[in-house]
Amino acid sequence: MARQNSATLDSLFVGYGVRDTINPDVTNIHTKGRIRELQVEIDFRNYLNFATSTAMSRKDFYIPSGSQIIDAKFTVTSAFNLLTSIVIGTKILAGTTIVANGLFASFVLAANLDTVGATNEGAGTQVGGVALTANAYPSLDVTGSAPTTGHGVLTVRYYEPLASQIPPAVLVGVQ
Repeated sequence: MARQNSATLDSLFVGYGVRDTINPDVTNIHTKGRIRELQVEIDFRNYLNFATSTAMSRKDFYIPSGSQIIDAKFTVTSAFNLLTSIVIGTKILAGTTIVANGLFASFVLAANLDTVGATNEGAGTQVGGVALTANAYPSLDVTGSAPTTGHGVLTVRYYEPLASQIPPAVLVGVQ
């Protein structure tokens, strides 16, 4: 039933478009009034998907243009190993960096990533700052060796942008 889009004259439902039931969404969005919360799971198997130079897919969730980031948090649920540090920022859909350290300036393995339950508060340049000028996807840059274990949850809370309050132009003439 995932592709049930329209009924034909003989009442058969026909699915159009791409069937994508294999890949679940990689992000959860929670709404609390005008405040939204984006959660992304990052682990040793998928961290390269968030690398700065890697393009995202249209299926990935983003922080919309015009939003203001309230805070960011990275919670370790399984300890990372081998890597030296992580920098978390933002990028556009094509993978080009907006701000490399927009969410987290940097945090190191020994102090923050090798302890289960450790929570890191984002203090990047986009946290608590001005409105974003482009749709922003999370980007992650790792220094050191590639990790072989580790899992964490990135949570970003932001104010969604207000819809335009400018009324449309009045239609004049013959209709």
